[in-house]
Amino acid sequence: MDHNIRNGTRNKKKMWIALNSFAIFACIVTAHPVKEWKYSGSLSYEPSVIYKNESLPRLSIGLMVPHTNFGAREYTKAINKAISNLHKASRGLRKYSFFENYQFTQHHIRNVMMELAPTPTAILNSLCKEFLTVNVSAILYLMNYEQYGRSTASAQYFLQLAGYLGIPVIAWNADNSGLERRASQSSLQLQLAPSLEHQTAAMLSILERYKWHQFSVVTSQIAGHDDFIQAVRERISDMQDTFKFTILNAVLVTKPVDLLELVKSESRVMLLYATREEAIQILTDARDLKITGENYVWVVTQSVIENLQTPNQFPIGMLGVHFDTSSTSLVNEIATAIKVYAYAVEDFVNDPNNVNYSLNTALSCEGLGESRWDTGDRFFRYLKNVSVEGDQGKPHIEFTQDGVLKAAELKIMNLRPGVSKQLVWEEIGVWKSWQKEGLDIKDIVWPGNSHTPPQGVPEKFYLKITFLEEPPYINLAPPDPVTGRCLVDRGVHCRVAKESEMTEMDIQSAQRNESFYQCCSGFCIDLLQKFSEEIGFTYELVRVEDGKWGTLENGKWNGLIADLVNRKTDMVLTSLMINSERESVVDFTVPYMETGIAIVVAKRTGIISPTAF
Repeated sequence: MDHNIRNGTRNKKKMWIALNSFAIFACIVTAHPVKEWKYSGSLSYEPSVIYKNESLPRLSIGLMVPHTNFGAREYTKAINKAISNLHKASRGLRKYSFFENYQFTQHHIRNVMMELAPTPTAILNSLCKEFLTVNVSAILYLMNYEQYGRSTASAQYFLQLAGYLGIPVIAWNADNSGLERRASQSSLQLQLAPSLEHQTAAMLSILERYKWHQFSVVTSQIAGHDDFIQAVRERISDMQDTFKFTILNAVLVTKPVDLLELVKSESRVMLLYATREEAIQILTDARDLKITGENYVWVVTQSVIENLQTPNQFPIGMLGVHFDTSSTSLVNEIATAIKVYAYAVEDFVNDPNNVNYSLNTALSCEGLGESRWDTGDRFFRYLKNVSVEGDQGKPHIEFTQDGVLKAAELKIMNLRPGVSKQLVWEEIGVWKSWQKEGLDIKDIVWPGNSHTPPQGVPEKFYLKITFLEEPPYINLAPPDPVTGRCLVDRGVHCRVAKESEMTEMDIQSAQRNESFYQCCSGFCIDLLQKFSEEIGFTYELVRVEDGKWGTLENGKWNGLIADLVNRKTDMVLTSLMINSERESVVDFTVPYMETGIAIVVAKRTGIISPTAF
């Protein structure tokens, strides 16, 4: 008896220490005054199921939805319909045998409505006074707030706290991309909304469609900005066998001057992850720097598009990915979440290994029960492994081992003039993750109100070209000592000084000094100038610093080959022998001239045997 009392006291202390530690964390992230979290108990329902055996244990789940003065009736209708469909299905082809072991009606769903940014105390009260008192075995967390600030921190706190208590959460929250990845993956959470990984995959599929191989990533300090960059890198790695991408810049914008990195870059395609308010400022600054014009494409995430409002600062022709976060969409997800829960309960109850496990949590904040539901981890495995039939020909609802939805659908949006000439977001396509060619796009209004897509690269791109002189292909001669220019027959300027010697050096003065710059001419230089004019690129010629062609010494390359392997240069121009070792690490053009040594002898019939050589 004393032992049980001591256990209860310890559990009570453990529970309140944990809850209070979470409360301290939440107080930090919601330090500004916020609205109080208003919550209500179970909504009133019309009884539709009467159990003959009232002694059966009850299944209970919590439902957390946005606070509304007029939408409560819609929540009630969605819950009633979902539960009614479960019971109808149990009498039809789909049998839910768990109804023989548990009572589960709309009366067993405890509903709590939440304001935009609840206080830590309100979060604790919802769990302790609303959910734990009715022994919920799962919580349905459905939110369409998209503030990506304090509301995201509140969601993070609630989900972490539910995970600490061992209660699985089936979530559909519009701002899920802002949740901390490590925390959400370690919690007992399923996510029904498209993930950040889905958004990056859809954005890159747009780039793939229009053959834009290089781009920059631009983010604000929005929650999850590091995760966005990581998701982009992982997706690029997954696609490397089918399409090559290059990230030219990854810019974290905290002040306007940060965008100068894009001005100096060759990037013409930008992926933007920020809040709508931050995007307004970023794109205003980008317009001032002239990187939003006809040749620049900005592709944005759900967090920028939000509720489809179109600020004047957004440039025409923007593209974005979007999923419906309206109240109607949220209400529809109630039925999906309840169905996922029912499938998991069915599998759990029918597994003979669970005969000694109950879905009654018996948790309490008053020290009367356990501080954590140990069966929660076990039950969560069944939730992760459900396969629920999709609607209207869509794939089954299934989850990864991290609790992320496998199959997601996103709308592709285009910012274009509407009927009144005001810019509006218009759906121009759909991306479906479960299809190999998952992107379907209609006509797009491109930046500058153009009807043709930008090239995705500068009209003239820049190349750093390393060379090693080899007459007559590349000749070196000093420039004019007075003007520093190269005469017509002496070709173009090429740097022969090392990079370290050019620090703080005035270019015009250096070009008159043959120790820094000389004039390159010859057959290879003539070809280079011809290509530059016809293809449209600028270049800088730099002599290889160690003056070597490139051999493998002690497992490392030197010379021209080393500069290519180490990405210090874009291209090498010289007379170079192709061998198997070099060809294994760099790509050669088709030789346009071949040289070598041959033995030539006079042909005299019968004097020299054909097998003499």
